[in-house]
Amino acid sequence: FGETDETCNKKLKQALKHDMIPVFCIGELDDEKEQGLTKDVMKREVSVALKDIAFEDAKKVIYAYEPVWA
Repeated sequence: FGETDETCNKKLKQALKHDMIPVFCIGELDDEKEQGLTKDVMKREVSVALKDIAFEDAKKVIYAYEPVWA
C-alpha cells in the first residue's frame, strides 16, 4: 500500500493513542534478502517506526516478521 517507515510510525502512534493494540509487520524485500540486508532493514524499520514512542507503549505492540518476498 505504499507505506513508509514514517507512515507506520504515525499509524502506531494513533493506534496506541486510542488504546488499540497494533500489529506491526516488518520484513525485507527479496533483493534485500539476497544482499544479506535482512537485519539492517529490520533495524531501520523498527527504529523509525518506534521513534518517539515510549518503551511502555512499544511493549504493547505485536511485532510480526512478514517479509515482502514471502
